[in-house]
Amino acid sequence: NGALLRLTSSNTDGIVGTFNNVMQIGTIGADPIKFYIGGTEAVEIDTNNNVNIANGDLTITSTDGPSTTASPVLTLSRDCGNTDLADNDVMGQVLFKMDDSAGNLSTFAKIDVVATDVTNGSEDARIDFTAAKDDAFSAGLSIAGQKVGINETSPDRHLHVKSGTDNVVAKFESTDSIASIELVDSGGGVAEIGGEGNQIVFFPGGSDKGRINADGKFLIGNSTSQTTDLLQIETPDGSGGHGIAIRRNSSDSSEQLGRIMFGNTADSDVCLISTETAGASNTGAMTFGTAISGTTTTRMTITGDIAIATGSDLITTTASGSTNTRIGTDA
Repeated sequence: NGALLRLTSSNTDGIVGTFNNVMQIGTIGADPIKFYIGGTEAVEIDTNNNVNIANGDLTITSTDGPSTTASPVLTLSRDCGNTDLADNDVMGQVLFKMDDSAGNLSTFAKIDVVATDVTNGSEDARIDFTAAKDDAFSAGLSIAGQKVGINETSPDRHLHVKSGTDNVVAKFESTDSIASIELVDSGGGVAEIGGEGNQIVFFPGGSDKGRINADGKFLIGNSTSQTTDLLQIETPDGSGGHGIAIRRNSSDSSEQLGRIMFGNTADSDVCLISTETAGASNTGAMTFGTAISGTTTTRMTITGDIAIATGSDLITTTASGSTNTRIGTDA
């Protein structure tokens, strides 16, 4: 029925027995131990204590019943004492090898585990997954604690993607007409930003509220452009807003509140509209200015009164427009 165990040796080169209460099977000399199945070598333990499995898979099977305790367990342990430990020591490595076109056994991918902090009670580690690129190795995916880095071994966010010289950092693709990213806060609030038909779309609360078209138009409140202007704001039917609000988070009595500038490639402020508080936190003033030869000058100021400048002349009128009207030089 075949031999269960066969060792062939001369003199004392092969032994089967106990030594210091330890069962030993092997060779006393420098030769490796080899196990054969059907006359073919299956397993070898070489002289460097490496275990080599030839032409087969390694399967570990546990017969334990269902349990919250893991079984089976594969342990890779590096027991080097506590004298030479240092942060960023490599704990273990898994190599994936295959012959290349020249018949050389080459590494094509690997997994490394690095001990980033070896301090007792605050041990930290990182797992690096690396695939060969032009026969060179640089970690493509790293897990450091609860943070994940792509092309980054020291991620400082839960997801840290580094693209190098590639301007496109990430790609999110959907087989649906819309591809979006969902943002959820601790209170369950949801907002999305996505892409649809070459447009950037904003979905606060899950509804389409604004988008930037492929032609550069910014649409707010409507998904369809109704004008050739670059900015389109559509307020809700009935009550619910008036369009645009420009507000400064301050109550100072004399400061600029906001400015709208109109310019071209030659000058950024050919025309402007500016607002400010005028002597009191709840009193406003508005000025209109235009430029001549690159110099912007105020042409109209509106407070309680209206002042209009035309060249060297100044025309002022009260809010009622019926008294205190003067035409003279612009002092």
